[in-house]
Amino acid sequence: MKKSIWTGLFIAAAGCLSATASAGVIYHWQQLTTSPTISSSSGTLEISNEAWLSSHIDLTQICASFGGGCLPSVADSPILAFNFAVNGLTPVYGTPAPESFSKLNARLDITSSGLLSGSLYGEDYTGSVQVGGTPGDWEVGTWVTDEGCWQDMVYPYCSGATGRWVLDPSTIPAVAVPEPSPLPLFFLGAAIVLWAGRRRPAFALKQRRRQRLK
Repeated sequence: MKKSIWTGLFIAAAGCLSATASAGVIYHWQQLTTSPTISSSSGTLEISNEAWLSSHIDLTQICASFGGGCLPSVADSPILAFNFAVNGLTPVYGTPAPESFSKLNARLDITSSGLLSGSLYGEDYTGSVQVGGTPGDWEVGTWVTDEGCWQDMVYPYCSGATGRWVLDPSTIPAVAVPEPSPLPLFFLGAAIVLWAGRRRPAFALKQRRRQRLK
């Protein structure tokens, strides 16, 4: 009986844990060409599994300063992380969650092979970045920070380099279907516990009847 109870509890717990597990699909920026103002560029983009499987993202997220909250909520954001840097300067970022941005726009379409097209715009409290393009061919539209790519006569903003977002295949969801609800597994575990509890009294009653017959 004890073994059956532990089995039921294990199944229920496993169902709850599997439902709460979450991860994201990760892309890394690969630079293809430089420009007069950009000698190097790098970036990382992480998309939620649900958004990646839907093949389309349309997000406009605005966050208040000094932790005042975001609309829509960061918890509901399809972009889990996004950072971008040029020329080795401090990146414009939203990591580990987009709450680091004061504004984040994402218009993305994801092909069946995982390539990205569309545009990304992120703005934090030190600068901003805008990149966009078609699958395999993106361009840095603007990259602006206080460190040297400001938009004025002295420090023109950095732009013009091209690149592409390369999918990390190890982060692709194993099964392209929604995760099952934990409730069926929980009820299955509870049913096993109840069945084990009822089975023991019934077995004991049969034993007493056999002894009486003897």
